[in-house]
Amino acid sequence: MAYLDNSTEITIDAVLTRRGREKLAQNQGSLNITKFALSDDEIDYTLYDTAHPKGSAYYDSAIRALPILEAGVDETQVMKHKLMTMPRGTNQIPVLDIGNVSFTGANSVKVYADRTRTSTQPQTITIQTLPQGRVANQNFTIILADMEAGIIAGDVTMIPTTSRNDMTAIYNLRGNTFTFSPNLEITNSFSTTMTIIGNTTGATITVPVQLDYIPITT
Repeated sequence: MAYLDNSTEITIDAVLTRRGREKLAQNQGSLNITKFALSDDEIDYTLYDTAHPKGSAYYDSAIRALPILEAGVDETQVMKHKLMTMPRGTNQIPVLDIGNVSFTGANSVKVYADRTRTSTQPQTITIQTLPQGRVANQNFTIILADMEAGIIAGDVTMIPTTSRNDMTAIYNLRGNTFTFSPNLEITNSFSTTMTIIGNTTGATITVPVQLDYIPITT
């Protein structure tokens, strides 16, 4: 959904996802929207100019002149910068931390073709929201850009995707701990990403994932 400001009136441009169209087609009142999120993906706040020669009324003139994105249904390309409401007194924007977890360089996922050596095993990941104590009972969204990389396990629900990229896997995580099990059946090396988003705070962290296929050597 997008707000289109035509100066004289504001239009809400709403586009249903595939799942939304299915609910609407059932015609049973099942398309009952109870929650929504807002984002400002198209806003570049670096354009806020406190040195504008015309004064403070024009500090945000460049921002207000930015084009507004139309509604899209590809959840991997929209809502990347969600707006959020934090408890009164909050003076730091939450960030996510997963400690020393890494899947690149010396810590890349290694899959040995000859199976005589142990390939990379499942790894448990604990997400912390910093500063601690500000957000309780938080859930997360985990986006694995290429599902061939492995499986996310734990207290998770896989979310059907409407993306044209059928290789994307999206999970909803309850709690802050999950396990990433690498795919040990790959036959070539490739890289992808794992993005973790705090559903309450909008805080995001993207983790590069490198899978190295090590063939049999003679």
